[in-house]
Amino acid sequence: MRVLRMNAHVVRAGLLTTVQDLGRTGNQRWGVPVGGAMDAASHRLANRLVGNGDRCATLECTGLGPVLVFERDALIALTGARPAVTAAHRAVPMDRPILLRAGVHLACGAPWFGFRTYVAVGGGIDVPPVLGSRSTYVPASFGGHEGRALRAGDALPVGPLSPLGASIRRLLDRSSNANPFEAPPWSAAHAETRGDRATIRLIRGPEWHRLTAGSTERITAEPFWIGPDSNRMGCRLLGPRLELVDRGELISQPVCPGTVQLPPGGSPILLTSDCATTGGYPRIGFVARVDLPRVGRLRLGASVRFQWISVEEARAETRRWEASFARWTCCYREKISGWRCATDDDE
Repeated sequence: MRVLRMNAHVVRAGLLTTVQDLGRTGNQRWGVPVGGAMDAASHRLANRLVGNGDRCATLECTGLGPVLVFERDALIALTGARPAVTAAHRAVPMDRPILLRAGVHLACGAPWFGFRTYVAVGGGIDVPPVLGSRSTYVPASFGGHEGRALRAGDALPVGPLSPLGASIRRLLDRSSNANPFEAPPWSAAHAETRGDRATIRLIRGPEWHRLTAGSTERITAEPFWIGPDSNRMGCRLLGPRLELVDRGELISQPVCPGTVQLPPGGSPILLTSDCATTGGYPRIGFVARVDLPRVGRLRLGASVRFQWISVEEARAETRRWEASFARWTCCYREKISGWRCATDDDE
């Protein structure tokens, strides 16, 4: 059977809209950053709502979002931040599958809650993979769509629907085409969306012992704020100045998303998705993997508090979150099945 393909067209690009997936792992030894979605939890949620695999590419919309239009009816989902989203001047709900009709403009405004919105399309954004990932790495201009943020006039290929995605689409397509979009009456939210403050759990880093006694107390006792020069490479944390006992130079060491470094100025830097693979500043901590999506949700000026956690506790929290997400996935599929039965009975 011939599979119909389509493009998503960018009418307005938004502040910073890029194609992202879960990143390109296994290349750090060659100096290639991991990259990928800043809020992996919201990215995964959006994909599962439309029947995609977790590694399918979505659109990550930072701040003001894009205006998109599809050549054919498209199965989409929006998660993460809470912008005003409209289609033909009608409010579009979040955290559920949406069947957007062909030619209808989907407009994503600036978020009033959170910072990054994820738009998943059934079949995924099907740009060519680079080093095993479709994620955009803007600093080196590769991956995603031409290695850059989206611009007005861009056309993005969309992949074929999965069997689950096709089933969800058929359920939504039972209504009249007169509506600009179709959506179920329920929400399937899982991840938190708060973007103005967060408590981030931190594992002690290799150079943690170089902090002064006062600094080891301040790092958890006082709040920090996300500085205005923060981006996808890292968050500059403003607030209490931290000091080192020994200011001697370090040989560059491996770093990864979640590493908290302390440069000479005393303001920590929390490395995020697009960070380099090595760094020469003391590594005073590592964000627990389960809390990295929380960092991705924080807007500029947001408040951050740190809380120490052991490696064992961090692993347990990650397992707990993954188990919760697996249960959510089962419940969602049951909800789809129940909805299908109810729809069949109505007919």
